[in-house]
Amino acid sequence: MSVPVPATSEIFANSNVKFRQIDIDTELVTPTGAAIIAEIADEFTALPIMMVEKIGWGTGLKDLKIPNVLKVYYGEMQKNIGSKLALYPMPLLVVGTMIEGKPNWILVGHSGIIGHDRVMVSMMKTHYTNKGIKETKTLSINIVNENMLKKADYVGSISGNKQDKSDVFEYNVGEAGAPIINDAPVVMECQVEENSDNFICKIANTYVQEENLDENGKIDYTKFSPVLFEFAEEMVSSGVVDRVRSEKGNLKYEYFFPMDDPETVLLIDRWENQEALDEHHKSPMMKEIAELRNKYHLHMRVEQFVERK
Repeated sequence: MSVPVPATSEIFANSNVKFRQIDIDTELVTPTGAAIIAEIADEFTALPIMMVEKIGWGTGLKDLKIPNVLKVYYGEMQKNIGSKLALYPMPLLVVGTMIEGKPNWILVGHSGIIGHDRVMVSMMKTHYTNKGIKETKTLSINIVNENMLKKADYVGSISGNKQDKSDVFEYNVGEAGAPIINDAPVVMECQVEENSDNFICKIANTYVQEENLDENGKIDYTKFSPVLFEFAEEMVSSGVVDRVRSEKGNLKYEYFFPMDDPETVLLIDRWENQEALDEHHKSPMMKEIAELRNKYHLHMRVEQFVERK
């Protein structure tokens, strides 16, 4: 009988298993082995980067031209998923600065640690707050907890160009001259070293409510539960994105973070026709999506484009 045997060939033909014929006229893969591989394997590649935990060996009884040995590695794989921003979750922040003698506040979702005493705050160039930061070269980074969410959401949705937000939070002026929110559990007062709308800041002072310190005088983040900005990540990890993509008529469903506006989450979805989109809007998933938007206090703006044929 030719090899592989018909049952093995049929299993391979109906799966994504990669195989090749070699110059050995005997059965090397049984139908049972082929079925196991087809069922449990997700992909077929070279040995990936991984932390090996165990190694298994098995030897066969046939005397072949090649070593009749099976070697199996078991471990945790590190998979390359492309150039994804992976420093999540990020805490939501309210950034404050003085403009013409008054404090102005803005909600910020993207920041980063770049040294033992330096941080970066990334904001869109057109923000009113940038004006004060560039003039005073000082700002405050106020970590948001649940008690601050309503006000933080407000200062993130209204521009200081249109509305005076100086009285939204009760505040004091820090030693370096930046406005400090009284109710913020942790505040870093910073001096700006580089003005490019991605502000590089040196931490001058850190103010912490005493109830949020542990017995050693260090910040205990479990005591005040900072609000985290991870909407898109949770949409993916919860399976919502995959379920939407599997809906009938869906052609595209992708989240993006615009490079010039890191506080915006952009969704681009495409559907075969209006009927498919209407069915999606009636699906139970819309409730899950709405709950996640509310959780992260996101404001939605919809733009619809119709392809004319």
